[in-house]
Amino acid sequence: MDNRIALCTELENEISKQGYSLSRFSQISGINRGILSATLNGNPPKPMSINQLDTMTTALGKPEGWLYERFAEQCFDEQGKTNWRRVRALLLRCIELNRNVLIERILCLLLEDISYLNQVFELAEELIADNPSESVMQLYECVVSNERNYQAERLAISHYRIFRYAIKRDIKQNFIAAVTFQPFCERLPQDIQLDAWLNLSNIYYAVQEWKLVNNCGNQLISITENIYSQQKHKDITSERPFVKYVGQAYLCKAIFHQKNGNYDKAIIYTQKYSDLEWLSDLEVEDKKEIEKFKIFAKGNLYGIELYRGNFNVLKEYAKFLEVHPHETMAGLLNILTTANQYNVCIDYVLKKFRPFILKNLYNDTYIKRFIVDNQYTNLCYQLALYQSKRSNHSKDLKSTLLLFEKAVQKCNISLTLDYTSLLQNVIRSMP
Repeated sequence: MDNRIALCTELENEISKQGYSLSRFSQISGINRGILSATLNGNPPKPMSINQLDTMTTALGKPEGWLYERFAEQCFDEQGKTNWRRVRALLLRCIELNRNVLIERILCLLLEDISYLNQVFELAEELIADNPSESVMQLYECVVSNERNYQAERLAISHYRIFRYAIKRDIKQNFIAAVTFQPFCERLPQDIQLDAWLNLSNIYYAVQEWKLVNNCGNQLISITENIYSQQKHKDITSERPFVKYVGQAYLCKAIFHQKNGNYDKAIIYTQKYSDLEWLSDLEVEDKKEIEKFKIFAKGNLYGIELYRGNFNVLKEYAKFLEVHPHETMAGLLNILTTANQYNVCIDYVLKKFRPFILKNLYNDTYIKRFIVDNQYTNLCYQLALYQSKRSNHSKDLKSTLLLFEKAVQKCNISLTLDYTSLLQNVIRSMP
């Protein structure tokens, strides 16, 4: 009660300070005089809504969020009773205004009664789709900090939401977020697990943790087979078409075997994600994904042949990249890496794709768009390594090395690459 009176007193003092009578303030604020009187002068005062406080705040010319601290206090009375409806409305406004310090204070008061933890979680779930902000993350962090049941699904979901929000351009930080979250992944509902394992696989691919990529593939195979065997694939509410997860599962396995030199197994799994038309109930979006996987598989099969030392496919591969320019980055990386590995001259390929290299690799805007992808940094390195071995490329080497250094710094790839040792490799390779 004292908190409610304190809020009303501050409002009355400001109204009086600005020279308004109750009737006049009722007119300019648009609040009914009787309601206004009961709210400010009642004994006890009528509970005030956050909308009423906002309306009075605007009428008094005060900034948004004025007296929210006072309002928060009067949501929790001295007997420990909490009005969730009022707290919820206040939290929503604080989230809109990014009042993160106050949000933390409100949650601290609210969770003195742990029974409100589920309301906090449900509110976060309502907001996450349209507002994945730091303020909403505070709600999930509150659940993580206060959940007593380690097996609880809402704990796993909260960790997943925090993980997704944490994914940024910094590869090292992404990896830390991934390994922090992964222990909770198997406690998620299956439809969310699909997206979780797919996102984990992308991060592990970026940091070249091939065993972890393989594990993601195994998990996706297990989940998709279980869902499909029960004919539930049309009912899941995942972020992507079901066929995407089936293809990603085989792709993870193919990558793992290729990186470990098991090319025959890599081909088997590549062929699996190149042929996904056996899946039933295919819709337009599914068919689009299937076509993407077919193209991706064709390019990767060329790449596998190069890694096996079969450069007879190089001309066909180059033609493929011309037809499918969105595969050029990955394709050039495969070509340069294997050319350096087998000491093969690919000058004619670089000449063919020189416009791409000049337009994109040596263009700052390209770096800003693609810095999240470790392929860019690896391509800069492989190109520098190739140029260092051939004197006719020496004039381009300095530019490539500068790009490589910039990419290393922006992408924070210290987890997977040692810039100094790589640079020394380039220097040692120079004639």
